[in-house]
Amino acid sequence: PIFAIGIARIISTRLTLTLHYLFVDKDNYLNKIPAKQLQREGNDYLVGTMLHMYAQIPLQVLFPSMFFSDPSVIGPSAIRTFWSHIFFVEPLYYAAHRWLHIPENMKKMHGFHHLSISTLPSTSLVQNFHEHFVYIAVFGPAFLAPFAYYREMHWTIVGAYLVIFDLINAYGHMNIKYRHPMFTSKYSPFQYLFYTPEFHLGHHAFFRANYALFMPIWDHMFGTWREYRKTDTD
Repeated sequence: PIFAIGIARIISTRLTLTLHYLFVDKDNYLNKIPAKQLQREGNDYLVGTMLHMYAQIPLQVLFPSMFFSDPSVIGPSAIRTFWSHIFFVEPLYYAAHRWLHIPENMKKMHGFHHLSISTLPSTSLVQNFHEHFVYIAVFGPAFLAPFAYYREMHWTIVGAYLVIFDLINAYGHMNIKYRHPMFTSKYSPFQYLFYTPEFHLGHHAFFRANYALFMPIWDHMFGTWREYRKTDTD
């Protein structure tokens, strides 16, 4: 299943890049991404996926029931993973992301990601090599926490979580304007519960704002939210 999960993630990533090329910015006509960034992201965007595959090998050996529990646990495990993401991964990521923006850590690790001011879906996967291990520790509790408590999990949930995570992460780096009132009105709960590409573009533009993963509520709570509006010349 480790290889099945890895292949599914690679296919979903390639599909996202293809759709972005066809329907958003064919031939880099609109965003004018520098050739150096395109080359860097083209070389590095699969590194994290491969590392995550190898990180799952000792887990599968040491805790086989994390991957091979009875299929009847798939439904409950999916619900537990969803809530674990919200209550563990989201706050952990916000804290880790702010830690990565400490100048020393920015210089050592996170600055590599921020070389991309204008983002692409591939930007979401491009990190410093050591930074990938920070994210393994941050994202792992999504399925590690439910497994630790219930002693059951299934590899299909681990794989589905990682694929969906990649797709939502790529969406946040699409470099597009999407301003439906459902996600932008201050009266809508979705402004706090789910991000837009402009929200994360604001992080790449301002550096010290919009640290949240997928749920901007953490920036609203800690005073780091800033509005960003993409222009046609960005």
